[in-house]
Amino acid sequence: MMDRKAHSKKSPERFDIVICPLPRKLDSLTAPRVVGLAGETVQLSGDKLLLNSNAISLAPYLAKSTITNLDPWGTFGVNRPACIPPGCVFVLGDNAAAANDSRFFGPLPLNLVVGQVKR
Repeated sequence: MMDRKAHSKKSPERFDIVICPLPRKLDSLTAPRVVGLAGETVQLSGDKLLLNSNAISLAPYLAKSTITNLDPWGTFGVNRPACIPPGCVFVLGDNAAAANDSRFFGPLPLNLVVGQVKR
């Protein structure tokens, strides 16, 4: 279930699932998971996500078979640190091997978030 008002009440927290259009295709919605917050430095390398140089486990959220495929063609934060700017979050699709997420379109501006998936 999607809550369209949740995003206007507070900023998404780490591991929240948000609803947003794809930045390069605004007529298509997607539901990625927030893994990095504004001001943090993110780096994806192999099967690891580093936030401010600390390894973060994605195992509870991503299928084990997709964790090793986090960075096949992505650019933002892949194999090098990248800072998430103010007013943005870094998102990953739970099916990381096939997801169109921040690795490809960069940090997601919070003004593009149209809702959150309720737990």
